[in-house]
Amino acid sequence: MPIRYSLVDLKTGQRKELQLPIKASSELFLDKEGNGFYFLGEKGNGNTERGIYHYDMRTSEIETVFLQKEGFINNFTLISEPVSK
Repeated sequence: MPIRYSLVDLKTGQRKELQLPIKASSELFLDKEGNGFYFLGEKGNGNTERGIYHYDMRTSEIETVFLQKEGFINNFTLISEPVSK
């Protein structure tokens, strides 16, 4: 069964299903600007290199952040400055 992704508006509860060309079942972190997210998994579309990637929701581009050449990445944590309101 394919993995399904959604964005949920926490104020309204409205859910929007996303059609993403990635394969990741956990470890997704929204980037600081809210224009994309970092994920642990595979790029999809036949690319099975496991690593950390950034998906830009504006352009649908996937950027490789880190590839694990040996061993296995179980999880990661995104640490950044808090966004001021």
